[in-house]
Amino acid sequence: MSKESYNHDHCCNGGTETTGESILSRPQVANELKELLGQCILVTLAPNQLNILNQVFRPIMCGRLIEVSDQYIELEIVNIKMSNAPEFIFPTKLIIPLIQLIWYMPFDCNTRFPLY
Repeated sequence: MSKESYNHDHCCNGGTETTGESILSRPQVANELKELLGQCILVTLAPNQLNILNQVFRPIMCGRLIEVSDQYIELEIVNIKMSNAPEFIFPTKLIIPLIQLIWYMPFDCNTRFPLY
């Protein structure tokens, strides 16, 4: 098998090597999020649940959007919406990969809502 046919037949990254774009890149989502820089947003992540320091919670959080790239966002003053600690503010900034982001919207982080 020639090298050319091997590269063509066994390419596992969707042809991104020719475009220079990473499989982790989501430029359209990033462009939409750039319009929300400096605002508080509510986000939901792809996993069914997350675990930080043995606290399991749904991946719903609200914070101020301070940085956006084609691969991630950075939030500060992040309120993780946990049913057992609804006002918990994460002590550091959070970087979230865009491939894990499934939903977002501008939102007042002081708004309380039930988590069932």
